Amino acid sequence: MNIRKLAAGFIAMASVLVGGVVVAPPASAATVVRVLSSNSNINFNNPLATCSAPAGFTCTISKSYAATRTINVAFGVSRSFVSAQLGISSATTRSVTVSCSKVMPPNRSRLVAYPAGRQIFYTITSNGQTSGTLMAFEPEPASVACFLYA
Repeated sequence: MNIRKLAAGFIAMASVLVGGVVVAPPASAATVVRVLSSNSNINFNNPLATCSAPAGFTCTISKSYAATRTINVAFGVSRSFVSAQLGISSATTRSVTVSCSKVMPPNRSRLVAYPAGRQIFYTITSNGQTSGTLMAFEPEPASVACFLYA
């Protein structure tokens, strides 16, 4: 049996994780998603809910909302390919349960809830080209951060 055909068949069927680099080729050429870092963070670009009340009153947010799942792509590589390599869902939203309650101080009148989750920074290499740093955000289902604003 031709070793090149055997190797090509194996590569086409499996993804390989080596030293933080995931290799899984699409039909035409090898594509590599390399994770640079992953950390807990808050997505301030996606407020889930807001509550307003005068000073001394309690503001409460308690409900399920759809938080945006961000996955940046490059070189025509699909969102589903990148999400699979990162180990996250390719769905655009995730249901997040918000539960915040604060007594409004004199200098604040708004309570805003934001999704918290895992932020992943990575690059994509395809056909000999490497993207700049890309980002994905995976909201956690029961993790939110609430802040008071004027």
